[in-house]
Amino acid sequence: PDRVKAGEDVLAVSLAPPAELLATPTFRSFIRFVGNRPFAAGPALWQQLEGLAADDHVWITRIDEVQIALTALRPMVEGRRVLSMGPLEGNQEWHIGTLRPARIDTIEAYHPNVLKCQVLKTAFPDLPLHIIEANVMEVEIDSSYDFVMCLGLLYHLQDPHLLLDKIRASNPHRLFLTTQLATPHDHPSSAFRQLAEEAEVTVNGKWYRGRLFPDERTSPHEYKTGVDQRASFWFYPDALRQLVADLGFREDIWSVMDLGERGCVAYSILVNKERDRKLKRQWI
Repeated sequence: PDRVKAGEDVLAVSLAPPAELLATPTFRSFIRFVGNRPFAAGPALWQQLEGLAADDHVWITRIDEVQIALTALRPMVEGRRVLSMGPLEGNQEWHIGTLRPARIDTIEAYHPNVLKCQVLKTAFPDLPLHIIEANVMEVEIDSSYDFVMCLGLLYHLQDPHLLLDKIRASNPHRLFLTTQLATPHDHPSSAFRQLAEEAEVTVNGKWYRGRLFPDERTSPHEYKTGVDQRASFWFYPDALRQLVADLGFREDIWSVMDLGERGCVAYSILVNKERDRKLKRQWI
């Protein structure tokens, strides 16, 4: 009775997960996901995890699998509003949250991933994360964002140029863009990635070349697919570089990494030239 009065047993009961949850793949994968970071335990978190466990959902990544150059991004993010697209399970948003942004809005269309992002927010309540369940191709993007993250999403879209044009129209200061790129037929990744025929997209009367990718979901735990399961368009490196320049972005960082049979990946931080000019005029 004395211990209960002191709150010790009550606290232990409120923080302990239900015994049946401990052995589930959902709980085990969540623990792997957060690693050794202390998280806020309690009934709300256990209830969310039990809901995911009922449908056999697991985390396929770890927070530490996302490598972000924190020192380089901090001055771009601190105190600013950030928009993230396609967060999967929210690991990149956790890293961005350590840079002290004013707010992170994240758009995710796949409902189980939305639920995992909600778990992340419950586990780390100080994370300034706000989750929007929507198809990024259909949702409106307002002009309140300073920094837009489009990481690992562009190559899951049949019309990626429409998304890039939508981002440009929302007038962010910077765009952080990473995506898979098309390769020639004789590149080792062409067969490994099962890239299909060449194709072109047109933006403002100009054509940009690439190849199609057979985007489909093969299992509930497979993240190969985009949001609509149509063939996706992958830009050739020079075509994507020309498109973002034509849309009014200049390169802060532009790098193309050849990963052999795993393909070519663009890693870039792009500055909106129009927004940048306006900000500079304010300081004059």
